[in-house]
Amino acid sequence: MSDLEERPAVPPRDAGADERYGWFVAGGLLIAVGLGVLVGLNLALHRIATSSGIPLGPFRIFPTIGAFSEASIALGIVAAIVGAALIGYARRSPPGPFVLPGEPY
Repeated sequence: MSDLEERPAVPPRDAGADERYGWFVAGGLLIAVGLGVLVGLNLALHRIATSSGIPLGPFRIFPTIGAFSEASIALGIVAAIVGAALIGYARRSPPGPFVLPGEPY
């Protein structure tokens, strides 16, 4: 027989944390990347492009909006909607540390 140490498999958590801050940051980043980069920058580059196009690395951006541009705009809008949902979840969550169901408070 061996004498096993009695210690928890998972170390105790810091009880002073508030996970809502993470939800706010994640939602804000999704909104900023979705609307700012995928939609705003995309439309701005197409707006300033000349008829011969703007070389951007291996790509050439023309003033017309094609399938790739439409897909990135749609992805940006979806990312912004998910970001708004995360912020809404953070606002509805009670303050304080996240506690799993069934755990004592």
